[in-house]
Amino acid sequence: MRQDGQYRHEALLYEGEDVFVDRVGDFLREGAQTGDAVLAVVDLPKIERLQEALGADADQIEFADMQTVGRNPGLIINAWLDFVHAQPAGRKMRGVGEPVGPDRLAAEREECHVHEALLNVALAPETPLWLVCPYDVNVLTDADIEHAERNHPFVSSGDGGSASVRHELVDPFAGSFSKPVPPVREISYEVALLSAARGFAMNAALAVGVSRDRAEEFVLALSEVASNSVQHGGGVGTLRCWTEPDRFICEIQDTGRLCEPLVGRIRPEPGGLSGYGLWIAQQLCDLVQVRSDNERTVVRLHIRL
Repeated sequence: MRQDGQYRHEALLYEGEDVFVDRVGDFLREGAQTGDAVLAVVDLPKIERLQEALGADADQIEFADMQTVGRNPGLIINAWLDFVHAQPAGRKMRGVGEPVGPDRLAAEREECHVHEALLNVALAPETPLWLVCPYDVNVLTDADIEHAERNHPFVSSGDGGSASVRHELVDPFAGSFSKPVPPVREISYEVALLSAARGFAMNAALAVGVSRDRAEEFVLALSEVASNSVQHGGGVGTLRCWTEPDRFICEIQDTGRLCEPLVGRIRPEPGGLSGYGLWIAQQLCDLVQVRSDNERTVVRLHIRL
């Protein structure tokens, strides 16, 4: 199938790495040989296998390591936007992005699925990008494959693809979080107490072994989110901190509601007055999660220990 000049977001269901190399390699090769701009964002072992299989055609393809680009899933959409905006008007594009892998922690995997849902609104329909997202059915769960079929307008098993019967637009802020892991430290904050909240988070991070430099970055991210919370979330909020295996987590909760689905995931316009808090948090944290409804907004910030 040739790229038709419209945005196409497609899940590729495959079985094992050999099938991945065959099907993804064919897709990339066709794009390179027809003059499309081509970007593949997968892990390094797969990059190496694709480059070997593609031979000279690999020179016409840009590769990026998903473990770097997508270490925080909230960074991936902006990487695709940068790729699109770097192309001359009208040039057709192909992309491969595989954010969901078996090594992701549960919370990271949740946000990968949120990312995939947001890709349906992040790019305009007239964007000439054919974006394929591979899912290995041999190692992923049934729930992961169900998410893939729901989050992608098209699904392929190597036969050219067809419309997904499960596809639907998903509220990226819907749902609830798992319960914090005790012990949980908690403090309330308002404008006059933001400094105390920052000190509270800093002490909690240092106490569990976060380096001072990393803790300072994390507290800057938390401060940006808490400041937004005070400004837009009713003037007061609650901060909770705890640890889970290999990570430190802070949660900010207020009574506001977020309505912009891409907030924090796309670079704010220069000179703009909003959107910077969650954007900064996405840059500085290893994972940012947001849940919001008519009653409250909850933001969880993660850093690895």
